[in-house]
Amino acid sequence: AAAAEEEEEEEEAPAKRARGVGGKAVASGGGVGQRARRGGAKKGSADEQASAAEADDGSDGSDEDYEEGEEEEEAPKYAPRNKVKVNKGDPLAIAQAKALAKEGKASLAVRRWLFPPKAPRAQVAAGGKKPLAKDSPLRFDDTTPPLVLTREVIHKAVVHLSKDPKLAALIARVGAAALENEIGTPRPPTQARLFDKCVRAITFTMVSVDAGNAFLRRLAMKVGVAIERMGADDRASLLDRTVRELIDSGEDTNGADNLHKLMLTGKHNTSGFLFTPELVAPLIASCEKIKGKQTGYPHLCGDSFPCGKNDDHELFLQKARAHAAGEGEPVSAAYS
Repeated sequence: AAAAEEEEEEEEAPAKRARGVGGKAVASGGGVGQRARRGGAKKGSADEQASAAEADDGSDGSDEDYEEGEEEEEAPKYAPRNKVKVNKGDPLAIAQAKALAKEGKASLAVRRWLFPPKAPRAQVAAGGKKPLAKDSPLRFDDTTPPLVLTREVIHKAVVHLSKDPKLAALIARVGAAALENEIGTPRPPTQARLFDKCVRAITFTMVSVDAGNAFLRRLAMKVGVAIERMGADDRASLLDRTVRELIDSGEDTNGADNLHKLMLTGKHNTSGFLFTPELVAPLIASCEKIKGKQTGYPHLCGDSFPCGKNDDHELFLQKARAHAAGEGEPVSAAYS
């Protein structure tokens, strides 16, 4: 009887090893059963206990699921509004362009782009002139003090540019007087005016006039709401400093309250208003940092609400206030 029981146990052991843990088959080249057969391990071996623990965890002993989970990237919190694909360049087209440029069939600007000059260090080592510092004013104008665009200065510039035959033809078509009159009243070249010009130039790039005005209208209202949520003392101090800055820039203002009202109503084109770094700073500070980097989401960039010339601007203001208070859906200035 004892011999018969031993034979039955020997017959059951291969069957258990074939089924594996949880009824799954185990490869013949490895696994608990094969290791037990080679090493003469008993039923309660450490390998079988480890396999049983893996079965309790719902795993088949492989690291495949764990590795796949680690490879999955987290989806971005904000989707970019700009859907234009980046052109990374075609090597064949670049080679053809270089060949044509060597034959003289390209402008000077294109040739300098295709065949950039030697590095500045090499030029200096060869006795060349040392390049200007990045923040040097001489990169923009070598006149001290800088010139203000008056009609006299514009006239001198037109005369100088007219020495080029192609530019002279364009100036004649438009009219020199029209160029001189377009400048309007000369304004002091202040940091506030330069910042405002940059904001408007970037905004109107590749968009229509109406679309650009909608962007700036939303931006002005978002800035006004951000300032509105500041403490009374900080808000008054900021607006007073901005009024003085605008006066130094030659703008006619009617005080801090009127300036804030212009922002909340989105009247960015009104005389007496300029976007300044200090005005925009509270709105930028309220935007999120993602992976340690400052972003424009969700106030400068992201989902928005129509605020065109034919829309009710009060609706956008209400949504912007609700967003700032954390009570409504996000609405941004709609930049990408």
